[in-house]
Amino acid sequence: MLDVRLEGTRSVAPISSYTSKNLLPSHVKIEAGQGGLVRDCLVKLEQSIRMAENSLKQKIGSVSAEIKDKLIDSFNDITGQKE
Repeated sequence: MLDVRLEGTRSVAPISSYTSKNLLPSHVKIEAGQGGLVRDCLVKLEQSIRMAENSLKQKIGSVSAEIKDKLIDSFNDITGQKE
């Protein structure tokens, strides 16, 4: 499993409310209601970056363990880090 934490940093990926039918393997769908989202959204893992924890101002939501597992599995798939 990918350890997404490095000392003092976090992995960050954009979330888009545009949920086209042309999904990529690096897209993970999050349904409305999860993490405080008001509509279905996509996490775009292909655009993920590392950020210093002190650059992040506040936590605005969280997702279920099931969604976290999907995010980690998808990230491992697109980076070739299979378990």
